Amino acid sequence: MKRALILGVTFIAFICYALFTGVVDASAKTIDLKFATGFSPKHTMQTKVFEPWAKKISEMTNGKVTVTFFPGGALGKMPDHYDLAEKGIADISYTLQDYTPGRFPLTSVFELPFMITSATKTSVAMWKSYEQFPEFQKEYGKVKLLALFCHPSGGFNTVKKPVRAVEDLKGSKSFNCRRVKRIN
Repeated sequence: MKRALILGVTFIAFICYALFTGVVDASAKTIDLKFATGFSPKHTMQTKVFEPWAKKISEMTNGKVTVTFFPGGALGKMPDHYDLAEKGIADISYTLQDYTPGRFPLTSVFELPFMITSATKTSVAMWKSYEQFPEFQKEYGKVKLLALFCHPSGGFNTVKKPVRAVEDLKGSKSFNCRRVKRIN
């Protein structure tokens, strides 16, 4: 009787240990990550970057990690995508800091006009800044940051004169969402 009690307690202890530490059939578990993006399913970033990356992750983990995409803003509008990751609604999200002005003040330094001579070099500088400066890391403190990158400098589409410097804008019309104004 005493031996049966000891075996029973040992068996229950083993089951509890196995359940809480994942020993029981850990190989059968798969992880499915929810990836939210505002891009359409046919957007270049979706088809040429996100999907190949997800496929590589699945291959490297022998299918134990998969990615389910929620494109086209299915989980929220583009300005909400950082919040989706921060709140755990999405495991991964793609967002642009431009959509949330004021939220990433240190990162916004990399968005200043006429500062970007190379998107590649600026992206590397952004990541190095993130790695080196705790203040920069604090801007993303509630998530695990996977990447930072920068677009090439924006261009101006003009009819008559090219814009190469701020001075070239003098006297031209500038468009914003609400009105047209003249730059003096």
